[in-house]
Amino acid sequence: FGRVDHVVLGGRGRGASRAADSIQVRGAVDAHCRGHRVGDHGRALLDVRVEVGPGWPPGHAAEALQEIERILDANPPAPLRRMAIQYRATALKRLGRYEEALAECNLALSLARSLGDAAGEGSAYDSMGTIHRRLGNHTDAIESFNRGLEIVRRLGLRGPMASQLNKAGVTHWSQGNYDEAEACYTESLALHQEIGHRAGVANNLVNLGVLRFER
Repeated sequence: FGRVDHVVLGGRGRGASRAADSIQVRGAVDAHCRGHRVGDHGRALLDVRVEVGPGWPPGHAAEALQEIERILDANPPAPLRRMAIQYRATALKRLGRYEEALAECNLALSLARSLGDAAGEGSAYDSMGTIHRRLGNHTDAIESFNRGLEIVRRLGLRGPMASQLNKAGVTHWSQGNYDEAEACYTESLALHQEIGHRAGVANNLVNLGVLRFER
């Protein structure tokens, strides 16, 4: 057994059809666009979000990166520009280009602050925490997750709170901080139960079980 990172909608289980998932997710994107009347830039960014998800191979991230560059070249409104930069960081992270991804996160963070976009700040800190963890910078990762958590707690965003707590738990566990890891997983579990996210519930139950076994 080993600890499990946060389970994300669209992840692939054995025997799952990537093509079927693509149709399902893109259908949801189309419905979102119709419901919220997003423009061409917003529609393209939602497509990009599909392509850089953790269930897709790096080739999709490379394609998404090209699309992001086209979006940014078109000089979209500042809020969409912030989103595009954040997705560029995600695509670079998926490609293992962590230092570049971190630079993009800092750029997205600065832009979010200038826009007064607190949720965008929280998202940037979340991504920074994950990248620092991948680079082995666990102290910086925890600091980023904590900053992000402070923001999403204030905003009452339970989904992002649950996700970041899970990631913080993974990082604490990597450092042997079992008490902190258990506290993060326990709170993340409760939040996932509240919002009805079954994959997140299962993920945290597995992590808590293995963590307690190792102790």
